[in-house]
Amino acid sequence: MKEEPEKKEHPKTAGEQKIDEYVSRVSSGEISLEDITEENFGAFHEEISNRLLQRMPEKYQHLPPEVAEEMWVQPIFIDNEENARVRSEREIALELHKTVYERKKSYFVEEPVAVAGNEGVQQKVESETREKFIPEKELQLSESVERASTQEVFGDTNGSFDSFIDHLQNRDLIDYSDEKIMWTGGNSNVMFIGDILGDRAPEGFKTYRALNELKKQAEQVGGTVSWLAGNHENMCTAVLGGFDVESGKSPEVDMDERLTSYAGNLEWGSFLDATEISALVTEVVSVREDILDTNRALLAKKENILQLIQNDPAVEPEVIVEYEQGITKIKETLSGFEAFLDGYDELDNPGEFYNTLLVEYGDLLPDDVLKLAGKKILENRNTIKQRVLDEQPELFDAICEQKILDVQDDILYLHPNCNKAMSDIIMSYTKRGLAMQDAVTQINEFYQKTLRWYMSPEPRTPPELDERQTAYFNTIRDTFLTTSRASRVNYSEDAKLSDAERAAITKSFKDQGINAIVHGHNDENGEALGEDGLPIISVDRSVYKNEGVNVEKPIAHATISTQGVLAYH
Repeated sequence: MKEEPEKKEHPKTAGEQKIDEYVSRVSSGEISLEDITEENFGAFHEEISNRLLQRMPEKYQHLPPEVAEEMWVQPIFIDNEENARVRSEREIALELHKTVYERKKSYFVEEPVAVAGNEGVQQKVESETREKFIPEKELQLSESVERASTQEVFGDTNGSFDSFIDHLQNRDLIDYSDEKIMWTGGNSNVMFIGDILGDRAPEGFKTYRALNELKKQAEQVGGTVSWLAGNHENMCTAVLGGFDVESGKSPEVDMDERLTSYAGNLEWGSFLDATEISALVTEVVSVREDILDTNRALLAKKENILQLIQNDPAVEPEVIVEYEQGITKIKETLSGFEAFLDGYDELDNPGEFYNTLLVEYGDLLPDDVLKLAGKKILENRNTIKQRVLDEQPELFDAICEQKILDVQDDILYLHPNCNKAMSDIIMSYTKRGLAMQDAVTQINEFYQKTLRWYMSPEPRTPPELDERQTAYFNTIRDTFLTTSRASRVNYSEDAKLSDAERAAITKSFKDQGINAIVHGHNDENGEALGEDGLPIISVDRSVYKNEGVNVEKPIAHATISTQGVLAYH
């Protein structure tokens, strides 16, 4: 019998890669299905829509399109098997926690604890009885590296202060009550790896202020608190700094296209003067009934969907309960919005009013209102800069002192995936004889100094930047902070690189003492990537993305013990 010739896999075209990317981004909740329009995506629109339909479990394809779309983009595993798997993992982790609880304050179990379905996995143990984030996987890094304290690493919190507090409390690193935060982490090293700001919730500035306070407290007892900039921080600082968001795209253009939906950028509006905020409120009041009518129609649609799924045996009871709760929340929000606008004249603090409008009711506001807020921010940049510097210098410092990469012990921390361009920049320093830590320090110091110049109110000193300084500032931001396709794939997975090129990058990091790379921005589904003894781990778990139907809030956390055990989710 004649053997069939082996089929060769051809590299995907740029169009196919674009389709893959947007199918993934819609499925993860990063963007809405409504964003995939024929106007925006042309010929790709139909293929993306078809691919999304194919990914939907067959048993749900009988639902009306508007119901199926609504259900499928919710951040819950609609598929029974997947939902059961996730719940089973949580139950295993909790059972393991109970089994080893008596080993208080020991960070890792000395011997693997056998638990059905999770044999041979070591887990972190904490001192309190509340449910913990128990890492599900682990890697043993080099034991020859001296590590003075545990490293706790947190991924993208996306503007959610609740997520920020939840993660730190869960690791026994803080006490938080009555809006006061206190460091309890001793000599632990804490790292947030970007996207502290975001489009999920508009409380990034509040998080920054808390980070700055924790940093001071931790240093007093030998601990550290550090944070990196991410693509959201880059967009936000571009709005006020006036530099391009990425090569060739001004913040004015980007704000008009998308940044009004990124709440972190609109947080600057709380520093507008009372006249500007009053004009914005007048605009909101003028479209008040339109806002209410639009959201009442949305509520009616969701109530109709609820009626359809309540009697559908294919839809799990948990989904129905969560959907009911989501509808209740919409009703409460609409009621609160009306009362809030009625009480505007009673508020003495316009900035506080703006913050509440954005935090509590931002999702209700139409694009025209958000664009007006963005326009006012852009027109009043210098005034806002001066007010931030005068009224909240700790926020100004926290933003200007963020890093774009860091090295602690033998771990390299980045925000997006580690690509070849990043390696090229880092190694351009080490080839001049600098140690890895010194190279990283120089890159960060240049970025911080230049960012501080852009964020400072005019007149600035010096009045203008050197052309080479401006060019290099843009280069390192385009490389380490923007969300181009290059930032969505690690060099180890980059099909454009040869095996020899990937091996050379790995060797260059290993030669500099790097034994692991940890990043955020993209969720690798908990898989350790990388090659030749240099694992690449993602700790972004789409935290608080697409709040709504959500049985489990994802965990964005990893920990590295003093014994070199990197445990992650």
